[in-house]
Amino acid sequence: MNKLGKISVMLLAAATSVGILSSCGSSESDKKTVKFAYQATGDTSAISKWMKDVKAQFESENKGATLKLEPIKSNGDDYGSKLALMSKSEKTAPDLMILDTEMIRPYVAAGYL
Repeated sequence: MNKLGKISVMLLAAATSVGILSSCGSSESDKKTVKFAYQATGDTSAISKWMKDVKAQFESENKGATLKLEPIKSNGDDYGSKLALMSKSEKTAPDLMILDTEMIRPYVAAGYL
C-alpha cells in the first residue's frame, strides 16, 4: 500500500473516532474504550512509538476515553486474515483499524465497516 493510501485510511479512522466518541455522554461515568487494531511486523519500534503517540494525543483530546491499542503481529496476508477473524464478532472487533485500500470493499461487503 502506498503512503497516500495509508494516510487516507488513517484520516478515515480519525474521522470515525470522532463519530464514535460523539455518542458518549458527558458525565464522568460514561467512559468509552476505543479499540484500535494495526499491523505490527518485524521490528515494530517505529510503529509502536507512533501508535503510543497517537494514543496519548487521542486520550488528551477526548477526556474520559481510552484508546486500546491492539497490535496484530503478522506478515503479509496474515494481517488481513487475522483482522477479518477479529471483525466477525462484536466482542473482538476493533472500533478502528488500519486497512489497505483494497481491503475496504470486502470489509464493507462483509458488513464489518
